[in-house]
Amino acid sequence: MFTGGLGAEPPRRIFWGDGMTETAVVVQKAYDWNLWILPKVEKFPKSYRFSVGQNLVSTSLDLLMNLVDATYQAKNRDRRGDGRVVAAIG
Repeated sequence: MFTGGLGAEPPRRIFWGDGMTETAVVVQKAYDWNLWILPKVEKFPKSYRFSVGQNLVSTSLDLLMNLVDATYQAKNRDRRGDGRVVAAIG
């Protein structure tokens, strides 16, 4: 039985699978964290909302985006089959 929180999706396969619709557990957890933290930050006192709150939201979203990028790079690398990793400089 699925007992996810508000806005949570049903669990997907544990790690990378055959299709692009499957998500790594760490990406799902980061997504759930963002769904949880955004409403909390909106309730911060004004003096903290635009300093601590904005930094917390920005860092949380950056973490999620970096995890998504890493997941898709790993999936694409596995599809090529040559094991090379291309690093972006910049």
